[in-house]
Parts: sequence; C-alpha cells; structure tokens
Amino acid sequence: MSLDYSLRCHGCGELLFDINITHNLIDMAKQVLIGEETDLYKLLWSPPEINNNKYRQQITEGYTTVLTEKETLMKYESENGWGTYEGFEKFVHDVATALFKYPLATIEVSK
Repeated sequence: MSLDYSLRCHGCGELLFDINITHNLIDMAKQVLIGEETDLYKLLWSPPEINNNKYRQQITEGYTTVLTEKETLMKYESENGWGTYEGFEKFVHDVATALFKYPLATIEVSK
C-alpha cells in the first residue's frame, strides 16, 4: 500500500506532479514534528486542498528536520526494506520542490 501525492493545475486539472511512497514510512513521518501540533505524516497524508504559503513553509521545515535527524529517523526504516530513510528524504525533497514550482496547484492524495 502506498500514498500517491499529486499536484494539478488549479482550474484546468492538468497533472503537474505525481509521486508515490510506501505506507511503511508512516512511523518515520510521524517522528518529524513541525511546531507543537503537526508532523509530516499529517501534512503529507492529509494535506490542504490548495497549496499555500503556510503549507509550503511547514513542508520546508519538515524537510530540514529530515536532513538534520537522519540517524534518529533511520531507526524507523522498514525491516522488509520497503521504506528507507533515503527514499523518504527524496520524497519530501521532491514534494517541497514541486510545491514551490507550482504555488497555486491543487493537492490530491490517494491513500
């Protein structure tokens, strides 16, 4: 099972960005806290409908934490090999980059 995360053109519906990641990384995502009330799991698995400045800032902050907490996060890698720190880091990086590239996109997830 996996998370499909997509960005579409707001208004025209054209697919702008699409990426997929295993649910085996949910525990890792929950370890990346952003402020006192949220984490990367909540932000990535249940994002707002429309890309906005606050969301982009939170994803960027989460990505910084992913980079600085590598050793801690690696403890949450999947034992079966389907869900690594490297894959998670790339996923968050790619999402953050796409959010800035398409600042008005509609966000869609399929779980």
